[in-house]
Amino acid sequence: MKTYQSYLLIISLFFCTFSLIAQQKEIAISIGDNHGYFKDSNYSPLNYQQQGMAFGLDYTRYSKADQYLFNVHLDFSPNTLHSNAAEHFSSDYLMGTVAIDFLKKSSSFQNRAKLYLGGKVETNNHLISYDNLESFTYMFNHSVSFKGLYTISKRTKHSLHTSIAVPLFNYMVRPPLNGFDKTTEANEEYPLRLLTTDGKITSLNTFLAVDWAIQYRYTMNQNFDVAIGYNLQYQRHKDIHHLTRLENQFVISAIWKMGDKKTF
Repeated sequence: MKTYQSYLLIISLFFCTFSLIAQQKEIAISIGDNHGYFKDSNYSPLNYQQQGMAFGLDYTRYSKADQYLFNVHLDFSPNTLHSNAAEHFSSDYLMGTVAIDFLKKSSSFQNRAKLYLGGKVETNNHLISYDNLESFTYMFNHSVSFKGLYTISKRTKHSLHTSIAVPLFNYMVRPPLNGFDKTTEANEEYPLRLLTTDGKITSLNTFLAVDWAIQYRYTMNQNFDVAIGYNLQYQRHKDIHHLTRLENQFVISAIWKMGDKKTF
């Protein structure tokens, strides 16, 4: 318990220090449309197509002179998995993510082009369910990733942003069976415990993931931007049960800006 309290204290002090030197804040609300491919041999031998929605919330702070960037990202995505093999095999697919980025601007880029490099801490959670948990599986992955963000502005109203993140360290939680087992039954009254129960540390050879995003932003006025974007996520987990998923996401965002800076 003391260890967790120490971590919380360090994070709180870091956030307070960064808040004191921050110059600009942004809050973004996003809605998107998902299409993708999914196959998990732990759940089914079938190939599935993914369709659904995505809802996101971002809070971003920039330090003075844009030297540092701090971002908190939340998203929730309700989806449906369906297979061409049989219509009645359609399943519910729920995804949720909490991520924190801390990036530093590279001095190699000046003027309207900026490159930020740093890390991301993320918990990325998936639950697949058929017929009210008659059959189900899940993947709860907690990771530390390398992340890069590149932005370029055209004049004052147009800007392009692209980022890529690759997990370097993962703590993966997956069930050994499709449906209930001893672990899920023991935690049935406290399902949140499953997020960290019986997990395994994985390497790039076992779990490979790539998150890539590109976004075009248009400045409506000093305090408000609109944006359209495309996100791609690829995940491959090699284990007793192999998992492969590829997700394409098209997103529109509304961005509110607060602070002294007039342009991004």
